[in-house]
Amino acid sequence: RLKEENIIRSPFLLKAIIFFSGNEKNVVSGDYLFSEPSGVFGVAYRLLSGKFDLTTVKITIPEGTPSFKIADIFDKSLRSGTSAVEPGQKNNTLRNFDVEKFIKLTENKEGYLFPDTYFFLPNATTEEVVKILEDTFNEKIKEYRKEIEASGNSLKDLIIMASIIENEARKPEDRKLVSGILWKRLAIGMPLQVDAPFAYISDKSTYELTTEDLGRDSPYNTYKNRG
Repeated sequence: RLKEENIIRSPFLLKAIIFFSGNEKNVVSGDYLFSEPSGVFGVAYRLLSGKFDLTTVKITIPEGTPSFKIADIFDKSLRSGTSAVEPGQKNNTLRNFDVEKFIKLTENKEGYLFPDTYFFLPNATTEEVVKILEDTFNEKIKEYRKEIEASGNSLKDLIIMASIIENEARKPEDRKLVSGILWKRLAIGMPLQVDAPFAYISDKSTYELTTEDLGRDSPYNTYKNRG
């Protein structure tokens, strides 16, 4: 494979160098990045020491970001190769990431992809990225399991409510107030009457909504629908 990629000229010479080094059983398997020419001795050294030279790609997902916008963040990283790189690092991107596949894989996972700063290897696949986001969510939520069970609400309902509150208020004390109001509205069968879900109707922020927007028929219209 190294010969096919024009990294080395002679597979035999590379094998011989590794064999006579006495460390032929210590070759480290994995994906290697050869960003500049290297002699056969340099290649042998890297294979024996596991120097992959894969600089991680930094991706930051802000809180409250819906999955289709998370896809946009990854897409921007892929196209520019700069937004995810720390100062002084090489200009890497996620070479095996597919935006359309990500959207398809996360179609029913809205709210379960944990917002955080991640460092991915540039050879990470779409499936691996989704799994990391999900696993991080599951790990972070462990400490709240008892409180979730004691609340009498399903995890799904709590995640939906938390997502709404995330965009309805910014300060912790305001979020507590909004939370109390919304749960009471649910209890008495009153529409929630919140603007956050309208992002799924018109992709507008709370401040951009018009009276016409509030009158549109959609499952996400919390002024017309209950629950």
